[in-house]
Amino acid sequence: FTLHVYLTHVRFMYLFFLLVPIVLAAEIAQQYPSLSLTKWATDRRDGLERFFAERFYQICGVAGVLLLVAT
Repeated sequence: FTLHVYLTHVRFMYLFFLLVPIVLAAEIAQQYPSLSLTKWATDRRDGLERFFAERFYQICGVAGVLLLVAT
C-alpha cells in the first residue's frame, strides 16, 4: 500500500506545481497590490515595449513563417 501511495504521489506531483501558483495568485495580488495585473496595466511603458506591443501580430506572423521555412 505504501509503495502504491508513493508512486501515485510522484506520478502526479507535476499537478501540484502547476496548481499552486494558480491557487495562490489571487491571495498574492490582494496582499501585494504592486504585483497585481491592474497595477501592471496602468504602469507606463518604455519605447521598446510599446514597439513590440503595437506590432505583436506582425512579429508573431514573421516568427511563424520563419519557423515554417526552417522546418
